[in-house]
Amino acid sequence: MVRRQGSADLRVLHLVPPGRLPTVIIDPGLWWDAVAGSGQHESCCYSANYHWWRAICRPEVGKTLVSSLSVLQGVRRRLEWRVADIDLAATAAVASRALDALRTRAAYGSVGGFVEAAGALADHLDALNAAQPEIEFSITPGLRARNVNYDDSRALAAYSRADGVLRALMRDALAECPEDLDFVTVSVTSAESLLAAMVASRLLRERNPRVYICLADHGYENFSLHAHIDKLRESQALAEVFDTIVETKDSRDTVLPQIVDAVAAGKPPRGFISATAVPPLPVNSQLRYSPPAPLPTFTPEPVFFTRLSRRRCYWNRCTFCTQNTKYDDPKASSRLELPPSLDRLSSYIDAGYRNIVYSDEAIAPSMLNALCEEIEARKLDFRWTCRCRLERSHTRVLFGRMRKAGCYEILFGLESISPRVQRLMDKHLEDMDEARVRRIFEDMEAAGLAAHVTMIAGFPGDSLEDSERTVDFVVDALSRSNSATFYLNRFALFPDTIVLKEPERFGIREVHAGGDMPSSYGFTFDDETRDRTQPVLDRHSALDEKLAAGLGWHRLGKGPAVKIARLLYFTSGCGAIFKTQAANPLARMLAT
Repeated sequence: MVRRQGSADLRVLHLVPPGRLPTVIIDPGLWWDAVAGSGQHESCCYSANYHWWRAICRPEVGKTLVSSLSVLQGVRRRLEWRVADIDLAATAAVASRALDALRTRAAYGSVGGFVEAAGALADHLDALNAAQPEIEFSITPGLRARNVNYDDSRALAAYSRADGVLRALMRDALAECPEDLDFVTVSVTSAESLLAAMVASRLLRERNPRVYICLADHGYENFSLHAHIDKLRESQALAEVFDTIVETKDSRDTVLPQIVDAVAAGKPPRGFISATAVPPLPVNSQLRYSPPAPLPTFTPEPVFFTRLSRRRCYWNRCTFCTQNTKYDDPKASSRLELPPSLDRLSSYIDAGYRNIVYSDEAIAPSMLNALCEEIEARKLDFRWTCRCRLERSHTRVLFGRMRKAGCYEILFGLESISPRVQRLMDKHLEDMDEARVRRIFEDMEAAGLAAHVTMIAGFPGDSLEDSERTVDFVVDALSRSNSATFYLNRFALFPDTIVLKEPERFGIREVHAGGDMPSSYGFTFDDETRDRTQPVLDRHSALDEKLAAGLGWHRLGKGPAVKIARLLYFTSGCGAIFKTQAANPLARMLAT
């Protein structure tokens, strides 16, 4: 933490609100280095998410759950628990030990130990859900208020004002948060974490009415408010909670240091802020990178979620993809970005961030070659994973070079093996047939790289035959791969996508929005597309189970514990810990 140097300086805190089980540390952005590295402000981070999970796994959590009830209501609720045999103190104690275990290497040394920890969490989450009607607890998205329209900003604002279980637990999550704050930045990753951030912000303001709170980042993976900014500006629901809302992800790093300076000067801006709303940020060739101390997570070492480039995916054509729209700059990443990106990463590696997840939507093979050259030239020692689009230039030579440079896994968005469906998605490449894709996976295996393959079931025009063929192909192609994992997405209609803009082209008759900020849209197929594609959506769970069984995951058994263990291994920082250790007990499930 950098201490204040004078009366004009601020105490700046970056807040991570409650959400999914925290297993990665999300890069706050280059703005953090500009503010913390200036030496003018006291800067720190606080994970309300980590403390939330600790709070809900305390033996005293039952007391918190009834704290907003009247005395009589509290007595009745406890009697209901007794009749239903709900013992929150007992399940919380076991879950708390499981959280402790996930922070140690021992939990990743055996399949049984990991599944046992997952089972303890599953049991306690089930108990919490049965114990009260307000909040649905889960590993991801973490928490969801029942009977709240997450697509509507006014509904979220209204709920954030109310007393109840969420507010009571949030007080516990903020109990160790620094006080006497001047400036708080909040980054959200989902509609659920946005509501949590709104509740947390109101509580921080109750503590200190003069604190300035900025919604700094609202873009993560498929979630973003970018497409809804005009409607949100009209509703003013977010402005009721946050002093400022940075409009775009691209402007965050430029705008935030300027907002901090304006607040320090006694001229705080208000409302929605774009890059043109503040004076241009002077070019600082002497920027000092200032990595924050790694926030606590439920992994034994930090897993850092960052980007190689701040630009869009070089392909930028997939008809279902909303991730690119968070970025204003339409240009693809450039090799010129590598030196400053690795300069910054080097300082973060020195601060203890040595397990890196590059979250760029897709890094081109040419950029990967250049990245490996830079890593080798600098002799950087870290482990990393990245995302790629399947290309003809993915060769065994490139994979070998990536492995030497510290890469351990590549996520490939296959989506479908059907050329017809790929053309609907605008992902098709000539000559990238089944044999070529299979060879890529074989070359990865030969180089010592793991594969994570994503697919989409139920894209408009997809058929059950196409999806079953994709599943069969992936099972066969990955059956000889070490540490291969997968994720079968169910098609969702996201904002700012080509499918949403041209629904009739894809056989969508109607599109439904539940409010002014839908994370995804409801839709109705036309008759022909419904007959072809609805069976795929109806069979999504069965297709997912077929993948799991075909790749050996049925050997873990069934039930909530196995479901959570697989979810953590496939989609969280826990998987990064397993896959980067010399002996991965979850590797080669087919061989066990």
